[in-house]
Amino acid sequence: MSKQVAQLDAEGYFIRMTEADKNPLKPGDHILPGGAVDASKPNTPVGHVARWDGDGWQFEPMAPIPDEKLAADARKERDAMLVATDYTQLSDAPVNAQAWADYRQALRDLPEQSGFPGDITWPTPPE
Repeated sequence: MSKQVAQLDAEGYFIRMTEADKNPLKPGDHILPGGAVDASKPNTPVGHVARWDGDGWQFEPMAPIPDEKLAADARKERDAMLVATDYTQLSDAPVNAQAWADYRQALRDLPEQSGFPGDITWPTPPE
């Protein structure tokens, strides 16, 4: 029977639970995958990450996400929303073209919002 163990990254941070196989040469023993420790899944508080210190779990606050990354992620999501609504601007699209044009302009204007990129008010698409 396999056993659940904690998989860590190179710095000791918890990644996921994985399985350790039975040791065929030593009944009752298990072979841990590389980078794993024989520990239960950590009960990580919100906004923290779990790190194994050799004796137990330590919880560290998550590093804040840099504004550059937040902005890039928001623009990527916005761009996908624009692509998904390109069809609404075709002359024969069975939609309210002006309402969709206004929505698409609101998407383009996202980076101009005062809270961007940390606090974004996403526009609601027309029905």
